Amino acid sequence: MSIILASASQTRKNLLRQAHIDFIATGHTFNERSITDFYVQNPVKLTQLLATKKVQHTIIPQDTLNNTIIIAADTIVYHEPNTIFHKPTSYQDAVETLQELRTEPILVATTLAIGKYRANTQSIACINHVTTITKIILQISDTAIQTYLQNHQDIYPYVAGGLIVENFGAQYIQSIEGSYTGALGLPMTELHVLMKKDNQID
Repeated sequence: MSIILASASQTRKNLLRQAHIDFIATGHTFNERSITDFYVQNPVKLTQLLATKKVQHTIIPQDTLNNTIIIAADTIVYHEPNTIFHKPTSYQDAVETLQELRTEPILVATTLAIGKYRANTQSIACINHVTTITKIILQISDTAIQTYLQNHQDIYPYVAGGLIVENFGAQYIQSIEGSYTGALGLPMTELHVLMKKDNQID
């Protein structure tokens, strides 16, 4: 079985390794800024579109085998109905974002998309996708935010909303409802089900 992960996310890589799933990590060429206003106002539809496009625009390594499975995912952090929190652009932006996130339940939508590479036509078909929505309550003081960001200074600029729910950041999660691995960026139960359906794992 050959698997490509179209993501640079270290967390997604770690989740696959922890599940003993062998893979090759690569990237994609899709321009995420090309999305229309309709999708920007619909967080769930936006993450579904982005994950699917990442699969379709995956960078395929040379000599990739026919029927190689491609995995891609997209995660969006938001407040209802459609206030989306992007990756922080600076330390101050991260502080202000976390202060806003703690004011009400946080929703984390992650879409997992799976495709197949057709070597004979050098094409990619997106064969399935699934979306998880996880609700998180963040309890963190202004002082704790500083410590939180110091401990995650190499990570938070690359995470939607600067929201890190594992390791040091776990102590500030008051409650979580839904897929934990979905909140991390790759819903593993759903991945297992989709791959089993496609006879890729036992």
